[in-house]
Amino acid sequence: MGRPAVRSKRFSLYWCTTPDGDEDWFVVAESAAVARRFHEDAEGYDRGEAHVERIASIPSELVTSEGFRDEKITKRAGWPSDELLIACGAEIAPLPRGDLRERLAVVCKD
Repeated sequence: MGRPAVRSKRFSLYWCTTPDGDEDWFVVAESAAVARRFHEDAEGYDRGEAHVERIASIPSELVTSEGFRDEKITKRAGWPSDELLIACGAEIAPLPRGDLRERLAVVCKD
C-alpha cells in the first residue's frame, strides 16, 4: 500500500468590506471566516466588523499541498498580487502615475 494522496488546500478570492469602506479589499483565504479574521486583524478592525463575499476559486495550478505559492500570502490567508487577480479573471487598467499620487502612496484599482 502506498501513501495516501496529499490533497491541495482549496483557496478562494474574497471581497472584504467594512462599514466605513476605508479598507475594502480582496483577500485570498481557505474560508470566509479566515478571510474575515485576516482582514480585520490586518486593517485594525474589531471582530465581526468585516463582511466577506466569495468571488472566485483560485486556479488549482497556483496552490500546492503546502499552501499558496505566492510568498505574500501565508499558508492560510493574505493579500492577492495583481497577477493572482488577473488569473482569477480581473482586468487591471493602468493608472497614470502622478506626483500627488506618489506622495500620497495611494493604491487605486477599479
